[in-house]
Amino acid sequence: MAERDTTPARLTPARVLLVAVLAIVVTLGVAVLIAAVLSFHVKGTSMTPTLSDGDRILVDPFSDGSDVGRFEIVALRHDNARIVKRVIGLPGDEVRIDPVDDGAEVFVRPRDADGWQRVAAPVWRDNWGDVRRCCGSDGTSGAQRRAVVPDGSYFVLGDNPAISDDSRIYGWVRSDDVGQILLRVYPLERVGGVSGDFRLVPAG
Repeated sequence: MAERDTTPARLTPARVLLVAVLAIVVTLGVAVLIAAVLSFHVKGTSMTPTLSDGDRILVDPFSDGSDVGRFEIVALRHDNARIVKRVIGLPGDEVRIDPVDDGAEVFVRPRDADGWQRVAAPVWRDNWGDVRRCCGSDGTSGAQRRAVVPDGSYFVLGDNPAISDDSRIYGWVRSDDVGQILLRVYPLERVGGVSGDFRLVPAG
């Protein structure tokens, strides 16, 4: 009876290439599956020009919303729908919106800070429409001029405030309803992080 040849198959360049291609295909397949499961489509234009209608964004499944930073774009749930907004006020901040001749200015007095600071945001320029003064005790628009963001909550606005339903409409956002956005996964030519030019500057 002939002995079986137990010599391991030699790794030829063709086999190495095949293994590499298969590994790439599997990796891409897993990445596409994760993106499909953990991402969702942006609907509407309340976040233009930063995000557009139809963009697909990937949400961190492990985020509990407790460590969100100021000006971070987040996904949140409201009335059984997922929407995207930008965090302006953190817990303990005092916030207000003042109408001015060419729109509005948003001010924040951070927790434990001595004075007010203005939110500098070029995308807001000439993009306010009918300004809703802020904020009532629940964070919504009202006659009251300012309010403090409660612990465990955020004050959010859209990058296109003229048409955005945000905290001015539905009030403070609870941190446990917030998910951090990892990146935009579609369209392919715009894949990457989402941020925007937002910062606090001394109130003049």
